[in-house]
Amino acid sequence: MNPSVPDSAPPGNEDTALAAALSKRVPIPPAVLERLRAERLAMTSGPTESDNKIVAFPSGSSTAPRVRSKARLWQWITAAAAVIVIGITAYQMRPPEPGKPASIVTRSPLGTISTTRPEIAWENTPGKNYNVWILPKEGDYTTAPALFVAKNVRSPIPFSALKPGKDTPPEKKELDPNQEYRVLICYNDTGLTGPGERIAGTPVPFRTTPAAEKTAASPGK
Repeated sequence: MNPSVPDSAPPGNEDTALAAALSKRVPIPPAVLERLRAERLAMTSGPTESDNKIVAFPSGSSTAPRVRSKARLWQWITAAAAVIVIGITAYQMRPPEPGKPASIVTRSPLGTISTTRPEIAWENTPGKNYNVWILPKEGDYTTAPALFVAKNVRSPIPFSALKPGKDTPPEKKELDPNQEYRVLICYNDTGLTGPGERIAGTPVPFRTTPAAEKTAASPGK
C-alpha cells in the first residue's frame, strides 16, 4: 500500500493533489503516476507529432486523384490540338518554295452551277499565263481525255474561249445538264507536254443542275 498523501498539499502542486485524491480510494503504483504525469505534460505542451501528420486516403476512397488525372489529360489534349491548328495555319500561309509557283486558286466554276456555259475564273499571278481543262469526273486527271481546253490565257475567260478536246465532237459548244465535271488550271510555262503539263494543278469538281437544260436548249446558245 502506498502511504497516504496529506490533503493539505501545497497549492499548485497538481501531481500531489492528484495522488492525494486517488490514494483515498485505490493504491496507485508509482509507474502509473509517472505515466499520468507524462501524458498531462504532453497534452499541455502543444501539438504532438501525430497532429502534424497528413492523412493520405487510399486511391479508391476518394475521387480527387481521378479528377486531377482527367484535368491533366484534357490540358494535354487542348495543348496538342492548339499546336496542330497553329501548324496547319502556318503551313497554309507559308511562302512558296524558291522556284516553285504558288497554288492556283479557282473561283469559277465551283459546286453546283445552273449554266452549261460557265465562265472560268481564277486568281492571276502577274506575268503568268495559264492552261485550262474541263475534265470528266472519273479518271486520272493527268491522263483523262479533256472535254474542253484553253491554253495560254489569263483569268477570266468565257466558256466560248474553250475548244473541244480531241475526243469531243467539234460541234459541241457547252456542257451537259445534270452532270459532274472537273476544272483544272495550270501554269502555261512549265515546259512540259502531255500528262506532265497537268501534274502541277489541282482538279476542282463541280456539277451542272437539271435546270441547266434550259440553257442547253435555248436558241443561240
